[in-house]
Amino acid sequence: MIAGQRGVIDIGSNAIRFVAYAGAPRAPVPIYNEKSPVSLGQSLLDTGKLPPETITSAVQGLVRFVRLAAMMQIVKLRIVATAAVRDAPNGKELIAAAADRGIKVDLLTGDQEALAAGMGVLSDAPWANGYVGDLGGGSLELVRVNDGKLGDRISLPMGTLRLRGVDEGDVAAKVAAAIDAERGFHIDPGLDLHLVGGTWRALMRLGQHFTGHPLDILANYALSPEQLPMLIDKAHDEDAIRGLKIVPAQRIPAIAHSAQLAAALSGILQSKRLIASAGGIREGLLYDVLTKTQRGEDPLIACTRHEGERISRFGLSGDAIDDWMAPLFTDDAPADRRVRNAACQLADCTWQIHPEHRAAHARDMALFGNWVGIETHDRVRLAVTLHTAHGGKGRMADSLMALADPEALGRARQWGLAIRLAMRLDAGTGKGLATAPLLIDTERVTLTLKGKTARLQADSVFRRLKPLANSLGREAALVAD
Repeated sequence: MIAGQRGVIDIGSNAIRFVAYAGAPRAPVPIYNEKSPVSLGQSLLDTGKLPPETITSAVQGLVRFVRLAAMMQIVKLRIVATAAVRDAPNGKELIAAAADRGIKVDLLTGDQEALAAGMGVLSDAPWANGYVGDLGGGSLELVRVNDGKLGDRISLPMGTLRLRGVDEGDVAAKVAAAIDAERGFHIDPGLDLHLVGGTWRALMRLGQHFTGHPLDILANYALSPEQLPMLIDKAHDEDAIRGLKIVPAQRIPAIAHSAQLAAALSGILQSKRLIASAGGIREGLLYDVLTKTQRGEDPLIACTRHEGERISRFGLSGDAIDDWMAPLFTDDAPADRRVRNAACQLADCTWQIHPEHRAAHARDMALFGNWVGIETHDRVRLAVTLHTAHGGKGRMADSLMALADPEALGRARQWGLAIRLAMRLDAGTGKGLATAPLLIDTERVTLTLKGKTARLQADSVFRRLKPLANSLGREAALVAD
């Protein structure tokens, strides 16, 4: 992976953060993440403005990050400031001090910040239909998302720093009043609420812990509104949370209020689910500059294709494998086909691993990979597919298997067996697939080797064809034509 095509520096209320990205334009992968703990928002609350020493510290952090970006050869670097700088009466002094060091900072309006948050969610979950809530230190942005588009949006002065002085019992009323004051913000009840921001991510991490969720990947993890009272109760025991060591220490004081705020919003919106988002304003800023064609790409396929091309031995085309095996799976729904295609993109992902550990590596790569555009149950299906494709024995943990439908997992195993056959047929080059059609009828699965591909006939090929055919309830037939 070539480091650094893009980068974002976000001057927030709690810290200044620099993230460098590589990978496909449609599916940027964070490859470096560092923050400078400059608390602009707290300084603003304490003094009513940004003190000179805070501005100096902020600029020093910016200078370091800009230099790092240059060393990484980042060619597209965006530097933005949000609520704390926007609300400070002397916020422009920070922007001017940065400019004196040759650093251009864009000050986002509340509307622009809401837009970026909404686009950040769409960058990872283009199917999202509901509301995005981006909770920062100084503000809360709400935006309607549906069918890949952004709708109504508002920015409210309800950040975690501002909430610390508010009685928890008053949070719901203050949120409702703030939304009512923004005339024209329409509410469609019963939809999902996508949560953005570090404090809400910490809250959802606690949700995973206390509900016993077996996969500690936050992206697209969902809670029901009925689980929030339990979280609110747990969030008040800061010592216990600190002892869990799963939440950043600086987030713990804001956890209780953030839980109350999530519950208040959920009640106002009558949310169906609360979903942890992998994308935020930084990812939204990257999404904003994509072409219409790039935005139309499936993010899961974009990221797995990029990774598959990067690590495969012979430039194997995942699309070629998918097309080759597709005749066996004509009844796969579109949602199934995208997971199947993603697995094909990653078919040659384990050659650099010791043979005895390849299946486990493939499984873990699927479960824990930094993929975008994928929900929890599909991570499990991807894992079953790749585990099977690389000769994995037995089942994964029952707690993981319970996250996906048993019938869907059976189909994933069949995909894995087909990929396993493809990798043996032509040694993972993909050069024999076009002349080796794979067909199914009521009695058998037939692999026909045509022309020069007939020379690839071998018992080892048949031994991989047979379990695939049997999994589909058919006999296996290998024909050299």
